[in-house]
Amino acid sequence: MMFRRLTTEKERGDYDRGRVSGSGSQFAGESFVQSEPKVFAPFNGAWGRDGATKVHLETAKKSSLRTALVFAWRNRAPKRLVQEFDVE
Repeated sequence: MMFRRLTTEKERGDYDRGRVSGSGSQFAGESFVQSEPKVFAPFNGAWGRDGATKVHLETAKKSSLRTALVFAWRNRAPKRLVQEFDVE
């Protein structure tokens, strides 16, 4: 599982898109892409199969975006930090 900070895809001219990463099944299959296909879409090819997921920022609600970022972070962060986050 990888966590990527949210960045705009400036190099491709996609200023309204960001990127988060998780395992393929976590982002592409089970939850985010299926529940909000207008917001989340897997990248093409191997990156998408490995969980690299596009986020359409204009369409995304803050709550959905936050959930995706926290989900990705939790899977990459040290367990100690996740436990501290859960206490807050």
